[in-house]
Amino acid sequence: MLKKQGTLLRAIWGNDDVDVELLVSRRTWSKILKGQELTLRRQGFAYEGDFYRDYWDFSGGLDGELRVRYGSPKDGDYSGEGFVGSPRDALVEE
Repeated sequence: MLKKQGTLLRAIWGNDDVDVELLVSRRTWSKILKGQELTLRRQGFAYEGDFYRDYWDFSGGLDGELRVRYGSPKDGDYSGEGFVGSPRDALVEE
């Protein structure tokens, strides 16, 4: 059995209609815990027939800020902000 390498985060928004997960490598998780500001782009998700990219913005460590933004790659524009909280709020498995 393969052991999962990293930390799993989950962001849910829109009346629980959108549920996205991000597996963060150990190295990147260490940077997040140290409070480094960084943005991670996930592979994206489908919602009501459209495709969106999701961007995870971290700052301030485990109890700092996590914002998950989303946008349509065809428009090249952000559609909105789906999740606002802390990395701790989104933590599923470390």
